[in-house]
Amino acid sequence: MPKHPFHYKSSWHHLTSLSLVTKLKIAAMKLPSWRRPYFVKKALKNWKGLPPNSKRLIVILIPTIIVATFLLILFKNQLALWAKRFQIGLSLKPSPTATLEPKTAASPTPTPKPTPYPLKQGKETYSISQTSGVRPRIELAEIDPHEPKVGTNQKIRVRVSDKDPIRGVTISLKSDNKTTTLPPTKLVEGTNLEGIWETSWNMNDTILFTYVFTIKAQGTFVQSSVNLPIRLINQE
Repeated sequence: MPKHPFHYKSSWHHLTSLSLVTKLKIAAMKLPSWRRPYFVKKALKNWKGLPPNSKRLIVILIPTIIVATFLLILFKNQLALWAKRFQIGLSLKPSPTATLEPKTAASPTPTPKPTPYPLKQGKETYSISQTSGVRPRIELAEIDPHEPKVGTNQKIRVRVSDKDPIRGVTISLKSDNKTTTLPPTKLVEGTNLEGIWETSWNMNDTILFTYVFTIKAQGTFVQSSVNLPIRLINQE
């Protein structure tokens, strides 16, 4: 009777030199056909049709799964203890504390000062217009010099008219840093019904940005005033 192709001698030395899959085949083939389970027959049939790479992968995976399952069962209690300790450690870990760094206030950007516009040099005459019915009427202002330096003498002449006698004319100047009331005026030409009122003084402040005269005429019964802005520059 011819030997089955998977019929090997049963010596221990011979079996130890065979692979695991070959040993399984030998063990399955030694059983009588009626004792072989159906899944064994099907597995052997499917095994023969698998490519070599798949067979190698199965041979590696099966022992790995068996060993891993065995280790999980063996060290189940130890793994549970480690997991519990890890959770306790996480709960005791201090949460990071946010540190607030002081913010340094940004220094404001300096606003550049505007450049004063030039004025006409020498003597300058301004014609003044007032609302109809205003009395006394301030008609004209003559400034000499027009743009004096600090310490320079300046003369101002104002022409005023009214149907009633004019009692006097006062002049004040708003400059860069202050407001100054000029010396009292004197009637130098004409009459107190229509004449020229004059004063002179020494300039005591710069007029680079603010240079505004205020002229007030006091009549017998009423008073009128007018602002004469020669230079007015917003410095903000």
